Amino acid sequence: RDEEEKTDNDLREKYGVKWNRQQSSKLNSGWRAEIVKHRQLLEQASQTDKGLKERFSVQEASFGHLSGSESELREYVTSEMEKQGSSVALGGSSSKAKALRDLCNQVDTMKKERVDLQKQLEQMKLPESLTKEFLKIYQKGGTIDAQSLATEHVNKALESVRDCVRESLDKQKSLLKGIESLHESVFGKKKEVASALTTLLMAAEAYDQLCQDVGQGITFYADLTGILVKFQN
Repeated sequence: RDEEEKTDNDLREKYGVKWNRQQSSKLNSGWRAEIVKHRQLLEQASQTDKGLKERFSVQEASFGHLSGSESELREYVTSEMEKQGSSVALGGSSSKAKALRDLCNQVDTMKKERVDLQKQLEQMKLPESLTKEFLKIYQKGGTIDAQSLATEHVNKALESVRDCVRESLDKQKSLLKGIESLHESVFGKKKEVASALTTLLMAAEAYDQLCQDVGQGITFYADLTGILVKFQN
């Protein structure tokens, strides 16, 4: 573009009024503005990606425990409770211990449900309405506000999944409240050290949020890639 503008200016200076085509700088101004805008979007996306990596690193160890089998998870929780000085094992016969085990089973079920939600997010496709809208604006030579336009269409596409996510979060809050109450009753209150179960539930919540953010990021990059390819051509 810079070379084209230089050539245009040289010819305009050489031929004067005879060179009456529109100035290249004006023709390219819209493209330059779009390039600056999308460069800024890429910089923002880079910072967001960095934040996602940091959030993953903080919970990586807990994610590893949550990815294990049910027996491995029980063994880990029991071990952590013993380290904290608990005299009651998860395998106890008390009604409260049984209720606590049942809640742990529900956590495992919730984890599987969230895996299904993640698959739904991964299988989502860019809405056709968004592609048509981009092409419509592009053909008219207008300025494309990619971020706001993509957000609007993607939000509509995510409506069906959003209800499931809300239901899962509500279920998580209920489980967390029940587990904390039973844990305190069975093992005693430990203000100094967070319980293993609470830590795992917090990790599950962090995982759910990461999945949502990564899903939105995939959609954003897919959309942005298409636009940048058009700019390149």
